[in-house]
Amino acid sequence: MDNTELLKTILSKVEGLEKALAHKDERRVGVREFAERLNISSPTLYARINEGLIEKPLKDGKLSYWLNSYVNLIVVGRTGNLKY
Repeated sequence: MDNTELLKTILSKVEGLEKALAHKDERRVGVREFAERLNISSPTLYARINEGLIEKPLKDGKLSYWLNSYVNLIVVGRTGNLKY
């Protein structure tokens, strides 16, 4: 593979990643919804946060939230941080 072909391949992959990121749903998910999606209670969710199984939420004033992409990873169990 010469340099031109390599650059075209790389550009194609970068463009594909850009499209995927543009469609990524980054809405905010609150404590109650996160717990419901895991089928656990809010106190159990906080216990898992304290145990280090789930990342601490982001904050916007008093509002605690996670990005939907992170919640999706946890719900489907595709994170190395998830231990249960």
